[in-house]
Formats: sequence, C-alpha cells, structure tokens
Amino acid sequence: ANRCIKVECLAPKAAFELFKEKVGEETLNSHPEIFHLAQIMAKGCEGLPLALITVGRPMARKSLPEWKRAIRTLKNYPSKFSGMVKDVYCLLEFSYDSLPSAIHKSCFLYCSIFPEDYDIREDELIQLWIGEGLLAEFGDDVYEARNQGEEIIASLKFACLLEDSERENRIKMHDVIRDMALWLACDHGSNTRFLVKDGASSSSAEAYNPAKWKEVEIVSLWGPSIQTFSGKPDCSNLSTMIVRNTELTNFPNEIFLTANTLGVLDLSGNKRLKELPASIGELVNLQHLDISGTDIQELPRELQKLKKLRCLLLNYICNRIVFPRSLISSLLSLQVFSKLPWEDQCIL
Repeated sequence: ANRCIKVECLAPKAAFELFKEKVGEETLNSHPEIFHLAQIMAKGCEGLPLALITVGRPMARKSLPEWKRAIRTLKNYPSKFSGMVKDVYCLLEFSYDSLPSAIHKSCFLYCSIFPEDYDIREDELIQLWIGEGLLAEFGDDVYEARNQGEEIIASLKFACLLEDSERENRIKMHDVIRDMALWLACDHGSNTRFLVKDGASSSSAEAYNPAKWKEVEIVSLWGPSIQTFSGKPDCSNLSTMIVRNTELTNFPNEIFLTANTLGVLDLSGNKRLKELPASIGELVNLQHLDISGTDIQELPRELQKLKKLRCLLLNYICNRIVFPRSLISSLLSLQVFSKLPWEDQCIL
C-alpha cells in the first residue's frame, strides 16, 4: 500500500444496522424487550464491526432469558462470551504484539485500570507510570521520564490502541480494546493479576474475593457504591492500589501491613475519607501517594518513614491540612509535590 487509511468505527445508526443484520429481524421481533436489549448490546460494541458481528451472530434465535444472561456476561466477563476471544481478542492482540517494546506493552495494559469510557488525563497517566516504575530507564530524571511517557502515548494512539478524547489533553480506550487489555493483563484470563471493578455490583470491597488477592498486582476500585473495605486480604504482591470516588470513611490497617511491595497508592476523590492509618509507614517501597479531594485534615507522622516516596499529591483538600514537623524534609526522594487550592478544582 502506498498510504495508510484509518478505518473509523461505525456511527451508532450504522452500527445497529450491522448488528440487526447478524441477529435477524425474526429474533428482534420475537419479544418487545429483545429489541431494547439489542440496542444496549450493540451500543456496548462502540461501533467496532468485528465486535458487532461476533456478538450479534450468536444471538440469532435466542430467547429473552438468554439475551439477559448474554448482556450480564458481556458486562462482567466479556472474555467468556462465545467467540469473543477467538474472533476479536486474538485478532486485536496482533496490534499489541506489534508494539515496539515491553515498556510500551506494559504502559498500554496499565491504561485498562481506568473505568469504561473514562477520559484519562495524560499528565496523570504518565505520573502513575513513573510511580509504577514503568519509565525507570531515566532514573531520577522526572522530566525525561515525562517526555518518554508522551512518546509512548503518541505511539499507542498511532497503533489505534488509544484514542483522543473530546476533552483537551485527555485520552480514552475503546471498550472492546480495554476488555482485551484486561484479558491480556491477566495472562489470557488465567489469573487475577489485575482486579478492576467500578463497584456497581456491591457496596463492599469484600465482594472481590480476598482469597484471590495474593496473586493480584494491581487493584483499581471506583465508584460511590463502595462503602466499606473490610476483611484481611493477603496483598503481598500488590504494586498498585487505586481506590477512587468511593464512600469509604476509613482505610483498614490490615491492607498496609501486608502490602509492603506497594509502589502506587491513589485514594483521591474519596470525600468522606478523614484520615490515613499509622500503618501507612509500613509501605517502605511507596513512590506515589495521591490523597487529593479527600477530607483528610492531618497527615500521620509515620509518613516520614517513606524514604522512597517521589510524588505526593494533596490537591483540592478543602480544610487546612496539618503537616507533622519536618515531614517534607524527611522525604528524601520527593520530586513532585502538589497542593492546588480547592477553588481550582474545576480543572479536574
């Protein structure tokens, strides 16, 4: 070929026409509710023809209960849906395999920890990559690491694995690409390295099976329906914990006592969270801490133990926060410190 031509996803109307063609008018007209469910299912494919065909074809001649079960499967366990792995993920995986380096691949998989349809701030993503150690080849040079992060984002967009958001300096993942990334991150669905939930199905983080947490490396829990965080999961392999925008009022000591491998801790947006437990001082490998948008009014003295902490974010905290004496000077590795005022929260 003499030039590259980008094939865009189908517009909603055209996407639904393709989906209807694969399902068949007879099935769509067999029950009044099926037509509505078909619209939901087609919308979830986000205009990707490959997904529309793969999802639509097996739904031909299915009954209403089968449609309802299929939608639940697509939402909660998309890799279990008939044909999804073979006909979609394995083809899309070629783009992943063609990425220029292992760093590019790791950075791409990391993007899947954000919720569906989430507009990811590029600077925020790069800062998380740095905290995770994915951009470590430049050592302590945070500026060069950021430049590398920007180059990786550009490369992932060129490969159509990321796309520009309608909002400036933000990117997003296509829902099907994100599902494929989570499948890849969990070694083709064989383990639970990434535990990513939006909290829609439960009000407690206990529901995410603490018995399996020993193999989890990244936990990402989002949403106001998460109201409690109990139990004593073994987090001995955990490198990243993101718990955002929940209704949590406290964070259990037990988590920090077993998560000494943790490098990134993001508790931002938890408006009811009032304090950090003293056991945070046990996170001796922590490099990135974000408690922006919380109701924390005083930092624990134990933060002085975090000698590897490189990034401390305290943005949009409404009350005047109390710093223990000599806290900042004791954080010997600190490179990024941010405390934007509450009035500027509109830039979020």
